Amino acid sequence: MNDLQQGGINDSASSAVDNLLFFGIKYKNALIGATLFCLLAAAGTYFWMSRQADRELEAGMELSAVEQLLQRGDYRAAIKGDKENPGLETIAASYNGTRSGEMAALLLANAWYSLGEPDSALTAFNTVSMKNPDLQAAVLAGKGACFSNRKEYAKAAEHYEKASGKAVNNALKASYLVDAADCMAKDGKEDNARQRYSNIIETYPGSAGAASAQRSLWMLSGHK
Repeated sequence: MNDLQQGGINDSASSAVDNLLFFGIKYKNALIGATLFCLLAAAGTYFWMSRQADRELEAGMELSAVEQLLQRGDYRAAIKGDKENPGLETIAASYNGTRSGEMAALLLANAWYSLGEPDSALTAFNTVSMKNPDLQAAVLAGKGACFSNRKEYAKAAEHYEKASGKAVNNALKASYLVDAADCMAKDGKEDNARQRYSNIIETYPGSAGAASAQRSLWMLSGHK
C-alpha cells in the first residue's frame, strides 16, 4: 500500500472518530458515563493532598449515585437530590475545587437547561471551571445555548465561536461554528451566516458539521 493510500485511510478513520464524538456530545442531554468514575485524585504524603483525594472520592461516589436520575431524564430530582443522596447543587457546592465537583457543576447547568430554564442554567455555567479544552468549549457552548434560548442571538453566536476556538476536536469545532451561523441567521445577519456556512464546508469537508452547514446554506438560498 503506498503512502497516499495509507494517508487516505488514516484521514477516513480520523473523520469517523470525529463524527462519533460529534454525535456523542451533540445529542447527549447530560455529560454522563464512564467519565464520572475516572476522576479520583491519588493520595499524597501531605495532609492536604490526602484530604483532597478523600474529597474527590466522596464527590465521585455521590456523583455516581445521580447518574441513573440523569439517564432517565429525571433532572429536577438530580438537581435537588433526596433524603438518601445529595443532588448536583449540593455536590457542586460541597466539593468545589475537585474534578468531580466541577463535573457536578457542569451537569447541574446541563440539567437546568434540559428543564427549559436557561437563566438558572446560565448561572450554573458561570460557576464551572474545567481544565480540559473540549469541556471548556462545552461550557462556552452551553452559555451560547442559553443566550439563544433567550433570543439573544448575537451573544449566542459570540459564545459559540469562542467554543469553536477553544475546542480541540475538529468535529466539535465545526459543530459550534454551525451553531454560531444558525444564530447569525436568526439575528437577521444572513450574509454573515452564509459566509460562515461556506467556511465550515471548506474547512471541515466530510464532517457532520459540514453536512449541517450545507443543508442550512440551501435553506437560506430557498432550497429544501
